[in-house]
Amino acid sequence: MVPKAARIGSSLLGPHGLWEGFETLSNPGTSGATNGPMPKDGGTPPTGLDLSECEAEPIHLLGHIQPHGYLLALDADATRITHVSANIAGFLGQPPEAVLGKSLPDVLEAPVAQRLVDLIRGIGTRAGPTAATAVCPPGSSEPCAVTVHRHAGRLFVEVERLPAEETAPTVPALTAVPDSLAEMGDDVLHRLADRAVRAVAEETGYDRVMIYMFHPDWSGEVIAEMRRPEMVPYLGLRYPATDIPSQARQLFTLNLLRVIADVDARPVSIVAEPGTAEDAQAPDLSLSGLRSVSPYHLEYMRNMGVAASLTASIIIDGELWGMVACHHRRPRLTPPAQRAAVMRRVGDLVAHVKAQEQMEAVRRARAVDFAMGRLDRRLSEGQDPVSALLMGDQRLVEDLEAQGAMVAADGAMALVGRCPSGPVIARVLEMAARTDGPVFMTDALSAEIGAVGDGEGPNADEPVVGVSGDIAGCAVLVMSRAPLVAIAAFREPESRNVFWAGDPNKPAIREEGKERISPRNSFAAWRERVEDRSRPWERWCADLLTRAGTAVGRHVGADNPAEALGNAVRGLAMRFKDARTVPGGTLDAAGQGVLLTLRQSGHRARVVATNQTFLDLFDLEPGTIEGESLHTVAARIGLPDDLRRKVLSGPQTFDCWSRSLGRRALETVARNMLAVRDNGSVVEWDVFTFRDVTAFHRTAEALAAARDEAVTASRQKSEFLANVSHELKTPLNAIIGFSELIQSGRVGPTSDRVTDYARIIGEAGHHLLTMINDLLDLSRAEAGRQIIEDEPVNLTTLARDCLSWMRSQPRGDAVTWTPGGVPDGPLWVRGDSRALRRVLLNLLGNALKFTPDGGTVGLVVGHMGDGSVFLEARDTGIGIPADEVESIFQPFRRGKGANVSAREGAGLGLAMTKAMVDLHGGRITVESTVGTGSTFRVLLPRDRVLRSGSDPINPAQPA
Repeated sequence: MVPKAARIGSSLLGPHGLWEGFETLSNPGTSGATNGPMPKDGGTPPTGLDLSECEAEPIHLLGHIQPHGYLLALDADATRITHVSANIAGFLGQPPEAVLGKSLPDVLEAPVAQRLVDLIRGIGTRAGPTAATAVCPPGSSEPCAVTVHRHAGRLFVEVERLPAEETAPTVPALTAVPDSLAEMGDDVLHRLADRAVRAVAEETGYDRVMIYMFHPDWSGEVIAEMRRPEMVPYLGLRYPATDIPSQARQLFTLNLLRVIADVDARPVSIVAEPGTAEDAQAPDLSLSGLRSVSPYHLEYMRNMGVAASLTASIIIDGELWGMVACHHRRPRLTPPAQRAAVMRRVGDLVAHVKAQEQMEAVRRARAVDFAMGRLDRRLSEGQDPVSALLMGDQRLVEDLEAQGAMVAADGAMALVGRCPSGPVIARVLEMAARTDGPVFMTDALSAEIGAVGDGEGPNADEPVVGVSGDIAGCAVLVMSRAPLVAIAAFREPESRNVFWAGDPNKPAIREEGKERISPRNSFAAWRERVEDRSRPWERWCADLLTRAGTAVGRHVGADNPAEALGNAVRGLAMRFKDARTVPGGTLDAAGQGVLLTLRQSGHRARVVATNQTFLDLFDLEPGTIEGESLHTVAARIGLPDDLRRKVLSGPQTFDCWSRSLGRRALETVARNMLAVRDNGSVVEWDVFTFRDVTAFHRTAEALAAARDEAVTASRQKSEFLANVSHELKTPLNAIIGFSELIQSGRVGPTSDRVTDYARIIGEAGHHLLTMINDLLDLSRAEAGRQIIEDEPVNLTTLARDCLSWMRSQPRGDAVTWTPGGVPDGPLWVRGDSRALRRVLLNLLGNALKFTPDGGTVGLVVGHMGDGSVFLEARDTGIGIPADEVESIFQPFRRGKGANVSAREGAGLGLAMTKAMVDLHGGRITVESTVGTGSTFRVLLPRDRVLRSGSDPINPAQPA
């Protein structure tokens, strides 16, 4: 008697469910902007729930597989089957009990067994994500894909049945990623990602394809997307790190491709061989392609309307960089050939991203080498190390793309630019000294150090702004911990909006009556305003700081570097206190007035030095204000007495008066040149620059007045046209109505001549009514009030309809219409069908109007190489003189020749055509030769082009 087989894994589906890890991306559902707070770390928002129960789930030990395949697990020697999926009879024709404990030759037909043995031999004894795939058995009417891999002391065989047409599929190489990064221009990464998602979307047919990139805190962002037009866009949305916890990210690093075929499919249990303990651990399915899906993740997918998904890991230098994520709204099993195509696209993307990162690394390395060469040169020329780092036209602060920098040694500090307050600096240095490694970096200083007082100089009547500025990031090189010697740089916060897919504070919920946590069911866009983070520090910043410290250490020697650097700080302060010894270049600014001030703790700022341009701007004589307080000098020359406070917070423009120059507008900018802290005292030097912007301001005022006048005129024109059109339409409609009554005979018997006169009156009335409507539409378009629809439009159908209509018009049979310019298949774009129809009819109508009898008119529709779409109206008409081409798109501008004036028209058609094309983000061009003909080309941008070969209104779905 065969003992009952043990069922593995059922106990794992406990009351808390399982966290699958978000192999697919969140669905925003309905788009909406909501403001909400976000935690400082950006990656792990407080939820009020303990997410550790989800993060601790053994998602690689689920004990189930997806039902579209079969699984066999063998011992390490591949001699005994230890586990099978409960549905194995569908493949082997035998129940699990008849298979477990036996060898492959015992349960398989000889050809199939031999094929599997060959696959197993092919991978040898290697562990890790090495797999071999083949169609098995050869020549079978029901082929299958077989994958073999070794992991965790077992050998796994996975089988998936395939339709016959999938045994040798061919996947077209569409929208290939270019071989040369030079082709990509600016924004290389997003262009690479965009081309990759386009290729995957065309090759697989998923409803949505995205590239999801991880940030340093493991939150993620959708950086490229292709989707069905009716689906809500995800592009640019961020997802908190809790959406893909660490164990899920680890699985993505091991198993590079994940397919979920049907969220509503019932998982199949894995059955262990007889004698296995009931509580035995399920087989480790980390590398399995059939691994089942946790209830948590299934609920998550249902919440976002996804029925099937495919996710491919993007691994760069051994780290999970991001993912290609594909969503489908119906169950879908992607065949192996398409999976392989996706992985090829991922490989192409990885190669190009690595090449781009290497190019950027080389560029940065050269910049660091250049900065170090300059520092070495300054030191060799006799400059003290503090001046070499902090002074000059190119300083450490610019090299690190920061806003402030500092050298601290022997109890003294020299600071330039925007730096934190004294207490904050003390806390930063304390943290840096405790950090392992020589460089401490953060882009969220407030989160690292918490609240620290900013009090500076209790007896001062104004704060020392230059050393207590708003700083969010710091990078500190600790050259010595005892005594402390450090070089640091500081960055200001960067305000930006981050749009999250749902409230990031609520990544999960605990519903009433349920023991387990459920995923959030709202994915509406949630806006967070980030204002307390700086631009992140890059690796090259640490390299530059380290090399700068090495150069300085080499220069000052190893005996007492703290004392040497401390003396250099004090010596620099002494030179700045005397106007005669201020370092050269401080007061140099071509065409600008410069004022240098000094301020000590508890005292007002006073003037140290000026340049001649400053004196000329304010009718001052040399030596008359040096030593005076800035407060007094500002009042004397007509500037605000709180000048320092205002200007240090940002550039300001002031109106000033001088006897020689009259009324002037001066743009004033201030920056902290140097601050020295030593033994509790603070001395600070600020540089103010004054630039004469009078001409600019007068021009700006004139432009503003002209703009206001133009806006007023445009509004008055629109109101006039609206009123006049209303007044004209009423009698016109009456005229047209009476002409139709006369033609119909309802007013009594009339002669043929009267009926013909009525017809002419009606046609003229309709023509005038069309002109009035065109004027109104053009006025709305020029004023930016014309609204166009955003709907799927099949350009090929539209083009054929327009051609058919034009052939039926008067003179439509007098010209030859060239066939073959419109493709047979659909070409879908997003746009306004009525507006695009109007564009085509205007262009074709002009072509017919200006082409003589026997001439040729044609329409061509197609793709450009960059993915955009073009429509061309070609004719062999009279052509357009070169000097008139630039003006033909202006209202009421018609050609001057007799051939043009003899034909009807008001000069509104091309103006309206251009307005409609502009509203679609496109452009229109013309090439013409007099006597030969004209070609008008309309280009629609590629972001309006939908995936070729599909109907976005009634998309074909897999069976």
